[in-house]
Amino acid sequence: MANTKYETCIICNGTGRVVVEKLGILGGRRYGTCGKCDGSGKTVVYRP
Repeated sequence: MANTKYETCIICNGTGRVVVEKLGILGGRRYGTCGKCDGSGKTVVYRP
């Protein structure tokens, strides 16, 4: 079963990629697959 996680949607563009904030000690940003980006600013990020 695939892991599905909701994170804050920063950028969701036509390439199907989204930049999500990575919280924690390291911080920074990471790229994940953009499943859905809605008005609430949430996106479904699928991880391998």
